Amino acid sequence: MGFWDNVGKLAKAGAQVGAKVASDTYGDMKEAQADAASKGDDQLARTLANRSGGTWAIGAARQELKNRGYSDDAIQSMISRQR
Repeated sequence: MGFWDNVGKLAKAGAQVGAKVASDTYGDMKEAQADAASKGDDQLARTLANRSGGTWAIGAARQELKNRGYSDDAIQSMISRQR
């Protein structure tokens, strides 16, 4: 087996791992979005105020509030009331 064969195998393995990580990340993001959609406004504001649930949950909570029509200022006000 030659050098380039080994390089090819290594590249293929790296691409497979990368695809798996991307798939898992996409799944985590979608799960956080679905969870945020099922929560009330106060629960979402609490998630933001406490910075709980991880990066995906926090981002999904903010985006869900925006989708519900809240402005950035209104969201900030909700967060302040939760603290």
